[in-house]
Parts: sequence; C-alpha cells; structure tokens
Amino acid sequence: MELNDFLKKYEGKTIKNIEATESGCRIEFEQAEFEPKDGDFLRSGNCLMCIKSVNGEGSDMIPTYFGLNESRELNFGVTYGNNFNLSAMTDSEKQTLLEALEKDGKQWNAENKRIEPIPLWRAEKNRTYFAVGANGEAVCYVDNSLFDEKAYVLGNYFQTEAEATEFFNTVIKPAYQQRHKK
Repeated sequence: MELNDFLKKYEGKTIKNIEATESGCRIEFEQAEFEPKDGDFLRSGNCLMCIKSVNGEGSDMIPTYFGLNESRELNFGVTYGNNFNLSAMTDSEKQTLLEALEKDGKQWNAENKRIEPIPLWRAEKNRTYFAVGANGEAVCYVDNSLFDEKAYVLGNYFQTEAEATEFFNTVIKPAYQQRHKK
C-alpha cells in the first residue's frame, strides 16, 4: 500500500501497538466503536456495499441498496450475512462502487437514500440538438416543438453529431439489417 493511501485509510485512528517484522513492521490500531447506519458505504473483504439498514444488535442479516461482489459484479438488494467483518470504505473504494453504478445508467441519491436513473441530456429551449433523420444521417434541430419532445422521449436526441451517428451505426442499422434479413 502506498504511504498516502495508508495515511488516508488510517487517518484519525489510534495506534495500539507497533512491532518490527522481517518484512517491515506490523501496526495494530485501537478498534473504535463502529455502528453502521442506513446509507453507509461499507466493505467486507473484497465486497463493497451501500447498506440499507442494520436490523439491530444480534441480527444476522444486512440488506443493501447496491454493491459489488468479489467478482466486481454490480448487484442490487442483496442481503449479506452479518458474519462479515464490516468496515468503512476508503474514498477510492466508494468511487469505484459509484462508478460501477454510473456505468449501469444509475446514480445514488444520498439525501433520499435511493437509486435513480441518470437523466439524459436535454438542450435548453431554442437550442440545438442532433437526431438521426429518415435517411440515417445525423440532422441538427432546434428544440422548440412537439416533434423535439417526441424525439427526446423516443431516445433519438443527442448532444453531438457523433453521438447521433454512433446511435445509427450501433442500434438502428443493425436492427434494420436483422429485420430485413429474411
């Protein structure tokens, strides 16, 4: 572990014992009282999770909002057994978990304690956007009508010409080719 990561991880903790070893040193820290709360980001081994609640002392189950398992697969609503050694995540672990959620098109609303879809970009009224036209070309439009609202709702609404072209090439064209393959 790099020194800066070590200092961040153990910042504010009290050292209980230091002993020399053949490979360096072993540092033992005082164990602080740790009471996880709804919405806390915790780790257990290689699992990262945002817990839903703790069911009280003696409970053997911990429900989660979302998490990454040991294989780094994103999961939702998994309940873990409380035999795990839970601890708070580092900032980089939390960032890893939130980035996995974002890749799935979702974001964490910490205030309301819920997972939400990431809103799609939308141009301001009377500003331009791109869509795939009838001939498959990216076309620039000004957002000011019901047509533009329908383009947005249907997902044919992009910030750049490149995004519209990519959508045509990866979604529309293959779907057309598959349909007319017969």
